[in-house]
Amino acid sequence: MQIIIKILIAINSFFCRHLCIMLSDANISNSITIRGKWAIMYASKGAQISIGDNVIIASGVFGNALSTGGRTVIRALSSGSKICIGNSVGISNSVIIARTFIQIQDGTLIGDGCLITDSDHHAIYPINIMKRNVNSEIKSAKVVIETGVFVGAKSIILKGVRIGKGSIVGAGSVVTNDVPPYSIVGGNPAKILHSDWRKVIEKTK
Repeated sequence: MQIIIKILIAINSFFCRHLCIMLSDANISNSITIRGKWAIMYASKGAQISIGDNVIIASGVFGNALSTGGRTVIRALSSGSKICIGNSVGISNSVIIARTFIQIQDGTLIGDGCLITDSDHHAIYPINIMKRNVNSEIKSAKVVIETGVFVGAKSIILKGVRIGKGSIVGAGSVVTNDVPPYSIVGGNPAKILHSDWRKVIEKTK
């Protein structure tokens, strides 16, 4: 049974990779691994998605033990928008949507059910929410997640945020401001819980 499951996962990974290349302007490494359901990746005309080597994407209930059944969705929505995912990144059943620019650097792990977006996607005032053409009120700002970051399950990373190298984002956090390198943040909105987790580890040795 385990052999059959592994064969099905390998077939799924192969076809998903090539489906993404046919449907969008995507530069996807041959070493990407997709576990579970097909991930959804789509770049609009003039947009770009780039995924590096040794990336593992979990999509669906069998992709991650914590999964509630969602898929991983990676979408570059507008002409000129770009999503850059580095090497050795892990993404579990999460949604990454860019109108301008999102970068996830090498060695970062994105937990189950996260949302990363660089835009409000619609007007924020109730009177204008239904006016989809009010582009002046739709704010966007690039998101950068630096190397070796861990983003806990069900976290939300909002527009204009830079998460520093080696940081840890606690599960269920809503990150609205920059996160310094090697810090631990948590809560809604996320606040700094430890300024440098390396010092915490040193104290326990």
